[in-house]
Amino acid sequence: MRHTIHGRFTIMVIALLFSFIGTWIFSGLFIQGAYRGDRASNMETIYERLETLFTSDSTEGEIKSYGNYLRDKYNISAFYIVSTTTHKSYYYADMTENLGDYKLYLYDYYMGQDINVDEYLINKDNYRVMRCENLIKTSITDTSTTEYIDLYGSINDWILLVRMPLESIHDAVQFANRFYIYIGVIILAAGSIITFFITKRLTKPILKLSSLTTRMADLDFSAKYTDDGCDEIGVLGRNMNLMADKLEESIAELKTANIELRKDIAEKEEIDQKRQEFISNVSHELKTPIALIQGYAEGLKEDVNDDKDSRDFYCDVIMDESYKMNKIVRMLLSLNQLEAGGEHLDLTRFNIVPLIQGILESFKMKIEQNQARVIFDQSNTYYVWADEFRIEEVMTNFISNAFNHLDGERVIDIKLLQLEGSVRISVFNTGAPIPKEDIDKIWEKFYKVDKARTREYGGSGIGLSIVKAIMNQHGQPFGVVNHLNGVEFWLELDTNVD
Repeated sequence: MRHTIHGRFTIMVIALLFSFIGTWIFSGLFIQGAYRGDRASNMETIYERLETLFTSDSTEGEIKSYGNYLRDKYNISAFYIVSTTTHKSYYYADMTENLGDYKLYLYDYYMGQDINVDEYLINKDNYRVMRCENLIKTSITDTSTTEYIDLYGSINDWILLVRMPLESIHDAVQFANRFYIYIGVIILAAGSIITFFITKRLTKPILKLSSLTTRMADLDFSAKYTDDGCDEIGVLGRNMNLMADKLEESIAELKTANIELRKDIAEKEEIDQKRQEFISNVSHELKTPIALIQGYAEGLKEDVNDDKDSRDFYCDVIMDESYKMNKIVRMLLSLNQLEAGGEHLDLTRFNIVPLIQGILESFKMKIEQNQARVIFDQSNTYYVWADEFRIEEVMTNFISNAFNHLDGERVIDIKLLQLEGSVRISVFNTGAPIPKEDIDKIWEKFYKVDKARTREYGGSGIGLSIVKAIMNQHGQPFGVVNHLNGVEFWLELDTNVD
């Protein structure tokens, strides 16, 4: 409890109460003695003043005026001065004092007789200041004691007695003690109430701040400190709101950076995976022709067949496989340059129809071998803006794929459609559609839907990857569509230069 604010305030109130109790005890033990000492000092001052009056040419009026002053200033109850030679006297006594007793006291002092004294406060040659008690009978069964401070002394031929009662100090001490008790009780009650309300007022916002810090520790920055106090707690609350906003922004930035980092890591992993797949695919694609070349070359060296036809066959196989390897390498280099942005486009405006006619002319033998029916309307002209060499490579790839997968009615239909600002070119061939799970993967390097058939016509799975790279470089759309009786590859080219 002592570590809490409420406990600390309670300890402060208790400490304050104990200080009052200590003051009360201190006053009871020492205040009376201190008061007597002060009164004794006053008596000494009175004697010195009287000595000045009676050793100078002071008038009787000045002496009497000083006596009245003492009565009003110091509450003197009796004042008696008498000459031992002329017996002239100056006196004053209130109703409680008897001047006859004073004469006896003075006679005893003058004669050097012992006087009933409780304590000598000041004892000098010409005067004494004493504390004494006088017993006064008020009834047969009741008595009371009055405490005095008396000044006895002589000035030349004058002797004097001045009495100062101390009843007021007793009353004052008793009143002070009662007063301190009352004050202590009041302070304890008021302090408890004030402590309760002050600590409640102080701890309420602190508890709110504590709740906010707990939520902030759980990364919940939606809660805000709403009190608008101008004290230190209010300033702390507003600063915590600012800190929460800053932390929320920082965490949001960290989360964004973390997402980007994860993306980068995922991309890196994907690149690593693709690199491994690429190496594996290249190795696989080159392994067969290299093995064939090696085998037939060894056969030629060892003269497996002596006849010229066999040797020519061996040489044809070696040349064919070398051509395939060279083609794969050239396509890989071309694809690498396209993906790396190493080659720039040479944009020109040209008619796409003659380009397609030239490609079909190069496939004339293949058309006859496949007994294909090619449909292509050559009557119109369609001018486009593109890199003619690269678009020829794309169209060659599309038409070559159409021949390689031709089946059924064995129809290849090439269409050109004028659109707003572009021309759409499509190559359709009859045959089996591409499986749905493969249609998004055919643009990846070395991906083959039917590996056996691809190997049969010498495909490497790189052609469509080159198409994708060329069209991305042009920034033009392309794609593939399955039909019930075949597959359609398409692309679009701009007719206007931007």
